[in-house]
Amino acid sequence: KEKHNPRRKYCLISGLAIIFSLWIIIGNGAKVQAETITVSTPIKQIFPDDAFAETIKDNLKKKSVTDAVTQNELNSIDQIIANNSD
Repeated sequence: KEKHNPRRKYCLISGLAIIFSLWIIIGNGAKVQAETITVSTPIKQIFPDDAFAETIKDNLKKKSVTDAVTQNELNSIDQIIANNSD
């Protein structure tokens, strides 16, 4: 009869936790494709969330969220840093 080895069980659980954590961090391979706009469109219409629209406005150095942007302008954004605010 095999004895229960608590160390072996701990190592197995720890290994699985590490693998799961890496999977979460790296991502599960989901690909996302954004919609493409074909005509200049107001920022607020593209991004209805007020805080996110403001972030895009600031990033593109626009005066208002009602200012129109082109697909090329949106494509120029390579990073967005926004704080979660309610």
